[in-house]
Amino acid sequence: MSRSVGDSPTSAVTYLSCSLRNLSGVRPTITLTSPNPDPVFHEGPDGTLPSTAPPRPEAPGAMRALTVPLPSGDTWTRADYEALPEDLPARVSLVHGKLVVNPRPRPIRRRVARRLATRIEDAAPDAWQVDTDVDVLLDDDEVEPVEIAPDIVVYSAEHDVYERPIPAGLVVLVAEVVPPSTKRKEPALYAEAGIRHYWQVETDQTAVHTYELDDATGGYVATGVHHDRIVVNVPFDLDVELKR
Repeated sequence: MSRSVGDSPTSAVTYLSCSLRNLSGVRPTITLTSPNPDPVFHEGPDGTLPSTAPPRPEAPGAMRALTVPLPSGDTWTRADYEALPEDLPARVSLVHGKLVVNPRPRPIRRRVARRLATRIEDAAPDAWQVDTDVDVLLDDDEVEPVEIAPDIVVYSAEHDVYERPIPAGLVVLVAEVVPPSTKRKEPALYAEAGIRHYWQVETDQTAVHTYELDDATGGYVATGVHHDRIVVNVPFDLDVELKR
């Protein structure tokens, strides 16, 4: 049913598949909470699913739990994913038909993403628009779709901002904000979707690692490491300070 990866609630990642079947036709539900996103499955009205212990009282200021239905099939479809409420107390992605649940980002990650996105937006030509934490459709496979919200997305101004998700074909750059100690690796899902440029931004803003898609290998190759200032000419001319 589920698999958790991580040593602590703040780093846990939960992959939710839909091997659970309710023969009565009553859709089971999942309760998402933050900061611990481990799933809790509740029995349906017919009692066919195992029940869980009552939730513990919330501490003052704790985020509320939110219960959402699981899809009726064996995998999550785009329709199932996009029907989820936008105010979930956890960050979710759709990866090969599984719902990936992460804790919400720390304030520093949001701040770095917001400030850098604003500077990119100020420098971007009118043909491009910039947003943070918006869904990008990386794979429209009917059975195992992939839909992820990168920290920063630069995409065509032709896309209607009232519509989600953004097709990968309209995206020219995605950026992820990571702790300085994070091991850098190729973001295979972005590369497979054909997104030309990828950046990894360290949370202390001392370095931005830039990558470009290599058509020969289908993967990303490093194009530079920028300290304190980013000066690039792709995907467009950009010269911004990382600290201000």
